[in-house]
Amino acid sequence: MLTFEPIAYALELKEWGVVFVLLLAVAVAMLIWSRTGSTHMLMSRLWRITFGKADCPEASIRKILDAETAVCQFQVHTNIRARTVAHVEKISKWGLLYDVPLQWIGAAKEYFDLDLPGLNSRKNIPDPWVVKLSKLALWLAAPVAVGCTALTVYDKGIFVFKSTGRWFTLDDRRASPVAVGEGFALSHCTEDRKKLARISGFSDAEIAGLCNADGFERQSAVNAALFVQRGYFGLLLPFAAYISFDLWRFRRRATAAIAIRKRLADHAMEEARVCIDTSADRPRTVEAATRDATTEAP
Repeated sequence: MLTFEPIAYALELKEWGVVFVLLLAVAVAMLIWSRTGSTHMLMSRLWRITFGKADCPEASIRKILDAETAVCQFQVHTNIRARTVAHVEKISKWGLLYDVPLQWIGAAKEYFDLDLPGLNSRKNIPDPWVVKLSKLALWLAAPVAVGCTALTVYDKGIFVFKSTGRWFTLDDRRASPVAVGEGFALSHCTEDRKKLARISGFSDAEIAGLCNADGFERQSAVNAALFVQRGYFGLLLPFAAYISFDLWRFRRRATAAIAIRKRLADHAMEEARVCIDTSADRPRTVEAATRDATTEAP
């Protein structure tokens, strides 16, 4: 009888709950920091936990801290790195003037100049076809990242028969074809192999090769396959995940910048149309005003 067990079995449910809560707290803290670039909210929460919820007795300092908290809340909600309350108001007024949502401004990142505010003239906004191409690349890269994740934690070895080229998975209990078939438990090797061939998806020769293999050699092959699979896919996973994230980030920022540019162009066209209409109406308005003044004169 073994005197040891995997650590995953040793931890009780409540202990896993504590681990989950700690990981969730770390994830929330990282999300807040990534959006604000500041530890103000985290330090404020730590202060409240340590010293209670009493407000700062100094009114001027309390006002400064409240303003900083408000700016951080704005940053978390919109992902816009505004510096002060006045800066927030400046960006918000610009967004209202041109009917641009704050979420677009926050998503555009380097394509938007927060100090201006307005689109950054030093950054060339990608063409729409480039964004569409990045979307296609994302559709290709994301499944690769997901597949690498699944295969890294997969607990069965993936093999191929040399004679038939059939792919199958194998562990110490069961063999299953990758494509079609239910597979069979290795404990059924003593049963009628013709029947196994009908229901498992393997041929007679393939079943014979699996069942006649030495148990120790078979398990060694499974362990070696798992080692290679987890090594290869574990190395590929960070690259696929980074490429997927970078494509998603590029597409999100470029899409927001293109949307803002289109909104500004529509606003400029609307202003031009209003100016044309106003200039066309002006002679009639002046003429009417002159006529009315002449009529009312004594």
